[in-house]
Amino acid sequence: MHGEVFWNPLNLPDLSTEDTFSMYGTSLVNVAAKLLQINDGKPGYYLADIADKKYYYCGENLEDIRKKLREIGIGKLEPH
Repeated sequence: MHGEVFWNPLNLPDLSTEDTFSMYGTSLVNVAAKLLQINDGKPGYYLADIADKKYYYCGENLEDIRKKLREIGIGKLEPH
């Protein structure tokens, strides 16, 4: 859930998970509830943009995840 920081151009402090959610006016419990509402809690991978309060169901497999990430502007097609 809370990994090691690998890019921090503004030299912001490394916040706890609770503090990070609090900074955006939400909590882990609130975000989990929002994610459960999507597709009635169907099994799979979900993504929460806590800064913009957007919640996404990404699918059940790697290709579904890649497709959803591209739909929301993350990543690009791999050249063949």
